[in-house]
Amino acid sequence: MATIAELAVAIRADTDQYVAGLDRATQQTRGFGSRLGGLAKGAGLAVGAGLAVAGAAAAGFGAKAIQMASDVEENMSKFNVVFANTADQVTGEIDSFAAAVGRNRFELRSYAATLGDTLKPMGLSEDAAAGLSTDLVKLATDLSSFNNMPMDEALRRLQGTLIGSHENALAFGVVINENTLQAELARQGWDELTGSQLEAAKVQARINLLMAGTTDAQGDAARTADSFANQMRALRSTMEETTAAIGMELLPIITPLLKRFNEWAQKVLPRAIEVTGDIIEYVKNLGGTFQSSIPFYDTVREWIDTNMPLIRQTVETVLTAIQRFWDRHGETIMRVVRNFMSIVQTVVDTYLRNVLDLFTVIMQLVNGDFEAAGNTLNQIAERTMQAFFQVIAFWLDSVKTVFENVDWGALGRGIIQAIINGLQSAGGLLVSAVQGAVSGAISGAANLIPGVNIGGTARAGAASQTQNNVTINVNGGDTNQTRNGVVQGLRAVGVTG
Repeated sequence: MATIAELAVAIRADTDQYVAGLDRATQQTRGFGSRLGGLAKGAGLAVGAGLAVAGAAAAGFGAKAIQMASDVEENMSKFNVVFANTADQVTGEIDSFAAAVGRNRFELRSYAATLGDTLKPMGLSEDAAAGLSTDLVKLATDLSSFNNMPMDEALRRLQGTLIGSHENALAFGVVINENTLQAELARQGWDELTGSQLEAAKVQARINLLMAGTTDAQGDAARTADSFANQMRALRSTMEETTAAIGMELLPIITPLLKRFNEWAQKVLPRAIEVTGDIIEYVKNLGGTFQSSIPFYDTVREWIDTNMPLIRQTVETVLTAIQRFWDRHGETIMRVVRNFMSIVQTVVDTYLRNVLDLFTVIMQLVNGDFEAAGNTLNQIAERTMQAFFQVIAFWLDSVKTVFENVDWGALGRGIIQAIINGLQSAGGLLVSAVQGAVSGAISGAANLIPGVNIGGTARAGAASQTQNNVTINVNGGDTNQTRNGVVQGLRAVGVTG
């Protein structure tokens, strides 16, 4: 089996033949390079994207290889248990047959282990089960080739026939029933056997009937090895074997890491459960905190209920202004937006097409088709220039649309007028709110300033928007500059003293 290092050397040797061709391609495309200056950054992004795709593909292949190697490892463990004393014999025969007919040797070994595991509990010795398993794997391969049937199905039908589900043999053109079975037992002199010996004899009789009824199919895999269908099977088997072999090289590296990760998980996950419990407890406490905050939310709700008319009128005024603005300028805005989306679509479409074409250029260069590579590069340049001019055209159309269709003076006047209308619509509510604040200020001043007496009609007047009856009497006392300033401030808001 070739090692990874040998594969790398072989690949390096194969690529040497392209060096001279790549040099010629460089000479042919040098004159074209000056036209690609503006594409340097885009090409760099394309290469980066290509490397990312290649990395993802490599990771996917590595995961598949490791999984296939793990399956092989598990199947070989079963194989070595079933054929504990005959493993080398069965392996040699199976591998030789697999090489001759172009089949996956790991897959055929797995089938042999499955058949041996079926035959041994039915009374056959390990030696007998080993020989019959090898013969039946070969027969299943021939039947699969002869009937153009998946290998899994052929094996499943053979296995079903062995345990007495005789209808499975009909798929191979063989009729087995109680009469034919008894006749074969009698012909072999086994009809007088009992117990486990009889069961083992029945298995052998069924195999004899299968072999007798499938003579045309026997050897078909080798006879038709060069057919398209069998060549495809051989190619698939080679790819699967190679992938599994690479995975088996990786298993000794991955398995210890996986073991360490499992040890880490066993330590960390219990702590994660504890943290989850802490989070749940925190959420419970948060619910208690929310419960204690309900009075605050009630206060907020009352404020909202009280001021909702003002809020509603303000929102309606703003929405009306927005609607008027959209009626006047909506078409212009949509045209600009459509141009912007066209720019985005043009840029993205051009970029993706260029990335795909760059990968095409690489493949053309690798295949030595330098003329086609030059043509592809020309297409990239032409597409990019065309996209550039389209973007400029969309941008200019947007600018032209904005300056032709928008009356900037009227727009400013409309915004100011909308603000004025909104204030006028909400004016009554705003005045009531201000007068309530003034009334509160008057009451506070009466408590803070000695010698100031504010009549009851003053407080009522503030609530009823009647300010002429408010009287402030200053009765002697030590009137200083601060008190006079406060009184003057009260007079300024409509209070006479």
